[in-house]
Amino acid sequence: MQNETDRTEGLARALADAGLIQFGRFAQPDGGVWPVAVHLDWLPSYPDVLRQAARALAPLMDGLGVDRVLAGPGALPVGVALSFETGVPLVYTVSEMRSAADAFAIEGAYDVGHPTVLLSNLLLDAAQAESLTALAGRVGLEVRAMLAVLDLGLGAREALEAGGWIVRSSLTLGRALPVLEAAGTLPPAMRARVQTWIKDCRNDPACG
Repeated sequence: MQNETDRTEGLARALADAGLIQFGRFAQPDGGVWPVAVHLDWLPSYPDVLRQAARALAPLMDGLGVDRVLAGPGALPVGVALSFETGVPLVYTVSEMRSAADAFAIEGAYDVGHPTVLLSNLLLDAAQAESLTALAGRVGLEVRAMLAVLDLGLGAREALEAGGWIVRSSLTLGRALPVLEAAGTLPPAMRARVQTWIKDCRNDPACG
């Protein structure tokens, strides 16, 4: 059976090989420049990598005591794959509101009181997770934890854990960097640049 280290390293290489994690200079809408770009919304175009992501997430469900997975915006493909892997039913946010009623913002089979884990492709912003949890609470879902495919390591995990969340990710960017350098995917100078960026963003969350 594949152990956690093998799953993590394999997922890091697979995401980079598919171009779902890229390194360079990437302009942001706010005018900033990031040394990394993440395209996990492309996962459905790479079914083997999508399956690998779901299999890396599945063991992280252990001990959470949930009976629903709530896929946040953009995470529906990963959510479907994870549901296949675990047998846990999936509910999901709709792409756009069709009604003013909160109940129309989350689709799927659920009722009041289901213990739920929130699923995100990317752990980037604690505020988005808190907003989705508030929405889920209004329709009766009890969100107990959050799962993410990739944690950029910019401080969202710590902010959520300080608020009482259980937060788990199958991969962190910081952990992926030495794996990708060893594989020849990431030059040492770029690895150093990304590490500096992560450190700077943790000191100044506005950069992330």
